[in-house]
Amino acid sequence: MTASTGKGAVTGTKRAAAAVPWEAVPRRGRGRPPKALAVSQEANSFFSRLQPGDSRTGSAGVLLVAEELQALRVLLHFGQPDFTTRHDTQQLLALPCPLCRPRALQTAAEALDPRLCELAEKLRPDQGKKAAELRDEGLRLVLGQMGTDLWRLEGHCCLSSLSLPFGQEEIQACRSDEEKGWKQDCCNQIDLLATATGAHQPGEASPVATASRALRESCRVSVSDSFWDEEFQLAIRRSLGVGIPLRVTDIRGAQVVVLLLPGAASISVTPEGLLCFSEALQDSLNSTATGADLEQKALPPGWFCATSRSSGKVYYYNENTQEATFECPAVDPPLPEGWTKQVSKSTGRVYYFHAERNLSTFDLPAP
Repeated sequence: MTASTGKGAVTGTKRAAAAVPWEAVPRRGRGRPPKALAVSQEANSFFSRLQPGDSRTGSAGVLLVAEELQALRVLLHFGQPDFTTRHDTQQLLALPCPLCRPRALQTAAEALDPRLCELAEKLRPDQGKKAAELRDEGLRLVLGQMGTDLWRLEGHCCLSSLSLPFGQEEIQACRSDEEKGWKQDCCNQIDLLATATGAHQPGEASPVATASRALRESCRVSVSDSFWDEEFQLAIRRSLGVGIPLRVTDIRGAQVVVLLLPGAASISVTPEGLLCFSEALQDSLNSTATGADLEQKALPPGWFCATSRSSGKVYYYNENTQEATFECPAVDPPLPEGWTKQVSKSTGRVYYFHAERNLSTFDLPAP
């Protein structure tokens, strides 16, 4: 797989960029084309028969981008990997966005537990030690389409999954030669991939529905339907000041949704044991405010609202604090004389400053 850098490719990129919002256009000034996937000759032959968007791939996935504390909650909820049995997602890793660069991904090998390597060798004894080697090309191909703005997301992580090779029993149970070829020749060692990927099932009308289910089943994580909304995702990108695609394509041609979690998301555990990221206030989901109503609402400085064209839901985001929420932010009470409200450039935290007294505090000053 190669990436064209000719004049025609540049012109085509500019035309495409003009057709979509800037928040979904990746910057590639410092980017590098993804390196070709180093696999066997049989696997390369199989890849050549799969073109992006091929209906035979029949799958979709998600790459979850979350704040560090959110990512930690996901890792703790997922728990330790199983060292005895193969699963679609064997382990989850939180990779800091500034380190999601082609040459830095191999550092994920340091997180490999020797017991996972032993299990990989048992699953594919025909591959020997190679079965236990970490291959990062799957994730690198996805990240290579996202541009360099991803590297600027300080305090954020990409959640990646470790996938072990399929065992001979699963390979022999395949119903088609294509599936058998994929599992035998391509999934023959430990792979670093997007957060979750799953095959389309009857009744799933879109890649988002498939990706959402795959995230629940593989990672035990549920994300509110409203967060998958493209308008809401564009708002988060706008508040962060980054251009990151809404969707990219993986090695099999499947669409991978790039899902950014809002920092204000509520986190809970459902009775089914799913870690759920949802809106701060459920009542706001039923908002029936019109555009005229929204204009009449007084919002604090830095806040503005929008209505999703696809869902009709109202959401709010703050360009200064990079916060997005479905809850209408309250207007701050007037400050005592001499006090001003400030936002830390390093942490984004709100504080109050009195210039004459050279005094600052995180607490709201008393009248």
